[in-house]
Amino acid sequence: MNKIVIELDVEDLNEGIDLISIVNKPAIESAFIKLSAEDELAVTLSADNERQELTGAVLIPDKEIRRVDADGKEYFIKFTAEAIQRIKRKFLQTGKLTLSNLEHSKDDIITAELSDIWTVEDEKSDRSVALGLTDVVKGSLMVTYHIPDAKVWQHIKEGDYNGFSLEGVFKQKQVLSAVEPTIEEMLADVLKMIDEDDE
Repeated sequence: MNKIVIELDVEDLNEGIDLISIVNKPAIESAFIKLSAEDELAVTLSADNERQELTGAVLIPDKEIRRVDADGKEYFIKFTAEAIQRIKRKFLQTGKLTLSNLEHSKDDIITAELSDIWTVEDEKSDRSVALGLTDVVKGSLMVTYHIPDAKVWQHIKEGDYNGFSLEGVFKQKQVLSAVEPTIEEMLADVLKMIDEDDE
């Protein structure tokens, strides 16, 4: 049995991150793309209350993110480390670096100033680890945003928002990945073979 995995990348001027949203449950499960999560978070954001800055992951290489299409069919998306580098460069060239929104809502546009962006080179000594983030992976795209609005910052302090989630358009490349059968599936196959032998 195979599962559908779609690799996302950028190729032309119309593709890439448009905006990075601040959300409660980011799909990459890394506290702090137009995506929502279905699982619990694995990593929390680092918040500097004095500077009103948030630091967290936007993309984690090769992390498969579960999606379900309009017909209820399951598939996964992921970004390779090489694609993340291209996406970062494109975002710095064409993205909205001083705007964000809350929960991907066009009605909740906020000022959020990108003050730092980098790719993790060493997962043990990266600055994100020094900030208290866990599960940092080499090749992850990290950002720091300054949030000047005191009301928005108060919501962040109260835990209403826990991560970053991107919005954008990406080139899609479908790949198939083998899935180990479950015990129930293996048992069903054995029973099917027994029934066929009895016929």
